[in-house]
Amino acid sequence: MGSGGGEAPAGADAAVHEDAIASVIGDFGRWQLRVALLSSLCAVFTAWSTLSIAFLAPKVDHWCAKPDQGPHAGLSDAEWKQLAIPTAESE
Repeated sequence: MGSGGGEAPAGADAAVHEDAIASVIGDFGRWQLRVALLSSLCAVFTAWSTLSIAFLAPKVDHWCAKPDQGPHAGLSDAEWKQLAIPTAESE
């Protein structure tokens, strides 16, 4: 425990160092706002193009391949789809 004579608190050096950096680069102003908005604008278009496939892609009719051997080998495509694709009622 210090006697209060001339000793700085533990975080005082960090605060002085942080203030020195803030005085050089400045506070949050027009420049920082402009950079933040332009960065966000780029992110919006990137996300838009990345997520567009979910909305623009056609619905694909797909199912598991039919087995060549075994009890299900002779099924037609319609029968195989009925057997292989789960329905909402079967959940």
